[in-house]
Amino acid sequence: MINGIPLHPLIIHVVVVFIPLTAVFAAAALVPRWRMAMAPLAGLFALASVAGAIAARATGEQLLETTGSSPILERHEELAEYIVPLTVATAVFLVVAAVLHLGRPGFVAQLNEGALAGVPWVHTALSVVGLLFALASTVQVILIGDAGAQSVWLGG
Repeated sequence: MINGIPLHPLIIHVVVVFIPLTAVFAAAALVPRWRMAMAPLAGLFALASVAGAIAARATGEQLLETTGSSPILERHEELAEYIVPLTVATAVFLVVAAVLHLGRPGFVAQLNEGALAGVPWVHTALSVVGLLFALASTVQVILIGDAGAQSVWLGG
């Protein structure tokens, strides 16, 4: 708790902000002239979303121990079970896409010149799948947030 406020309502704002921004950066990374700047941002925000989702789950479990359960909170908890796997999948695809696109490390440069030479669509495919996971994560966060808000404002 910070000044009597449970950590969960504070931590969830990381998830509420970073997951949709990940989707925005992932979409922008599909534009060739923006890719160099947006692909790394999409990957970094995806990683931050994973950290935020894990922290939100942990603080939510702590809060549930002190408040007790209700049907609305159970729904909130059920929906929240999917956010960590969704954010992890998003991060895997977007980080790999960013690393392959930037091609900085030696092994990545070798992949780009060797096994991936002649298949430039791999970067785009990884980015599109990452974007789809980011969009799914965004929808899931909206559903989770709605159930959480109902539990607070409707007394559930």
